[in-house]
Amino acid sequence: MSNGPRDTDMLSVKSPGRSCAKFSCRGSAAVEAAVVIPIFMIALFSLAYIIKVFMAYNVMQSALQSVARSISNASYYYHISGLKDYSEKLDSMGQSASDELKNQADTIIGAVDSFSSLISNIDGQDTSVDLETRIRNIGALGKELAGDARDVIELVKGCIKDPKQEIKLLLTVFAQKAAYAARKEMVCLISRLMLEEELKKRATGMDVKRTLGIQDISFDQTQVFGDNESLEFIITYDINPPVPFGLVPKLALSNRVKVIGWTSGRGSSPRMEEQEDKPGDSVWVRMDTEKKYWDRGLAIEDLEVEKLSNEAKDMGMCFKATSKRYPVVDAFMFDDHTVKAFDLFTLNPFMKTYQDQPGRIKSEMKKHGKRLLEFEPQDYPEVWNLPNHERIIIIILPENAREALPNIEELLDEAKAELMRMGISEVRVRYDYGIYAKPEEDGGTGENGEDREEAA
Repeated sequence: MSNGPRDTDMLSVKSPGRSCAKFSCRGSAAVEAAVVIPIFMIALFSLAYIIKVFMAYNVMQSALQSVARSISNASYYYHISGLKDYSEKLDSMGQSASDELKNQADTIIGAVDSFSSLISNIDGQDTSVDLETRIRNIGALGKELAGDARDVIELVKGCIKDPKQEIKLLLTVFAQKAAYAARKEMVCLISRLMLEEELKKRATGMDVKRTLGIQDISFDQTQVFGDNESLEFIITYDINPPVPFGLVPKLALSNRVKVIGWTSGRGSSPRMEEQEDKPGDSVWVRMDTEKKYWDRGLAIEDLEVEKLSNEAKDMGMCFKATSKRYPVVDAFMFDDHTVKAFDLFTLNPFMKTYQDQPGRIKSEMKKHGKRLLEFEPQDYPEVWNLPNHERIIIIILPENAREALPNIEELLDEAKAELMRMGISEVRVRYDYGIYAKPEEDGGTGENGEDREEAA
C-alpha cells in the first residue's frame, strides 16, 4: 500500500515553463549568430582586401623604382652613342614644322573668323547701336578681313610656289611622332620585362601578381625623354576583389616614378662652358646654341615680368605674376580701381616664316590680341572685379630685328593700330636682350634653329 508518490517520481516531473525558456534562449542565440557572423565576415574580408591593395601598391612601387633606376643608368649609352642628339634634332625639326603648319591653319581660321564677324555685323538688328557706329564697325571689320585675306593669298601663293615644302613639313611631323612612338614602345617593352623580373625577386616561389590579384599592367602613360631630360614611368593596373566580393568591380591603381636620365655625367657641359666664355652673348643667341628654343621665350618672359614688378612698385600698384601654365595673361598689375592684364610674347623676324610672309607678323599680333580680349581669369576673380580693365600686349624682338625686314616698323604700326581698334588698351614693342645671329653665322643649331617660334 502506497502512502504517496516516491521521491523518484517527484524528480521525473518536468516544468513546462523552464522548457520553453531554454528553447527561447537557443533560438535567440541562433538569430544573433545569423545576423552578426555575416557582418563580421564582411568586415574581416574588407580588412583583408585593404591590406592586399596596400601590399600590391607598395610592391609595384618598389619594383617600378628599381626598373626606373636601371633604365636611367642605361640611358647613358643612349647619350654617348649619339642617338639622343639625333633624337633632339629630329624633335626640333618636327616641332618647327608643327608650328609652321599651325600658323598656316591659324591664318585661314583668322580669315574665316573675320568674315563671320563682318557678316554678323551686317545682318545684326541691334537697335541700341546707331547707324553711324554700325557703319564704322563694319568698315573696321572690312579692313581686318582685307588684311587676313592678303595673308591667306600669300599663304596659298607660297604653297603653290613650293608644294614640296608642305609635303616636307608633314613628313617631318610624322617622322618626329613615329620616332618618339618607337622610342617609347621600345623602352616600355624593356621596362615591362624588367618589372616582371623585379616582381619575381620580391616573392621567391610565389606568383605575386596572382596572389595579390594584379592584372592588366599597362605602360601607356609613360613619357620617355618628353622634355629631353627625364623619364616618367607611369603604370596602371587592376586589383581583383576577394571571392566574397565577386560583384564588386575591379579597383584601378596607378604608380608613378620620375627620374632624370644620366646623359652627361657630372660637371658642367662643355657647351655651357664655351657659351659662358663667349663675349657679347645675348639671350637669343645663347638659347639657340643650347637648343633651348622654347625656353628662350620663357626666359625672356621671366626677365620682362621682373621689370613689370619694378614698374608696379614705382607706380604704387600691386603686382601678381601668373604661373607658366596660366593661360594668356602673364602678369596682373592693379590698385583699388584699375587692373592691368599683360600678355608677353617674343617674336623673331629672322624666322623663315616671317621672311617668306611678312604679313604673318600682323597675324601673330592680332591672334594674341583676340585671345586677350576673350580672356576671363581663372584664379584671380577678386582682381578682375575692379571697375576698370586694361589689356596690354608687350612684344619683345631682338635688338637687330630691323635688319630682318626693312618694313618691320610699318608692319608693327599697322598691327598696333588694328589692336587698338579691337579694344586693346596699349601695345608695347621692345627691342631687347641682345641681337639675334642666324645659326649658320653663329655655328649653332643649323638651319632648323631659325624656324623656331617662342610665344610665351
